[in-house]
Amino acid sequence: MSVWRARLAELTGRNVLQAPSCHLPELPEAPFVSSGSGQNGHSRKSVGTDEMRTRLLALAEHEDMDATLGHGLPNDEVACCAVHSVMALRAYLGALEARTFLDRGLAPPVWGKTVAVTCEGCGPVLLWSECPSTVKACPWCFRRKARKPVARPVQSMAHRWAGQDAEATSGPPYFLPLEANHER
Repeated sequence: MSVWRARLAELTGRNVLQAPSCHLPELPEAPFVSSGSGQNGHSRKSVGTDEMRTRLLALAEHEDMDATLGHGLPNDEVACCAVHSVMALRAYLGALEARTFLDRGLAPPVWGKTVAVTCEGCGPVLLWSECPSTVKACPWCFRRKARKPVARPVQSMAHRWAGQDAEATSGPPYFLPLEANHER
């Protein structure tokens, strides 16, 4: 029995202590308050899928995001967006936009300046500047496992050949190209 389950039972008035931890109990519906609804807690009317998709497209356009984000969503997901505030929808569209960049092997613009980081699973990858120099896992890990492209730092040919030379266990070492060899 955890503290948060006891607090949830106290707040909702339901007995959620016997629910298995992998099953979330149905929470009571709270009034939806946003800039489009009154401060008295009355929720606005439910919108249709087409109207919600139009709202998402307008919001994406207002945020200078790609309009295909809203077109590519299944109707079930669009219908679920109707209960969320504009702030939550902006965050949702931002996450969708970041996902499209990640799926193409590009660092999302929301990360800002990227730095080379070593992931224990992926090796050298590009992540946001606040990341530590070594991480156990990164957003590229499951994409790498799915054989999708991964954003890697650019290395010079000399560094690549030096890495290949260090990894070689048999045979002659690789030689640097004439451009990198300063002893002519």
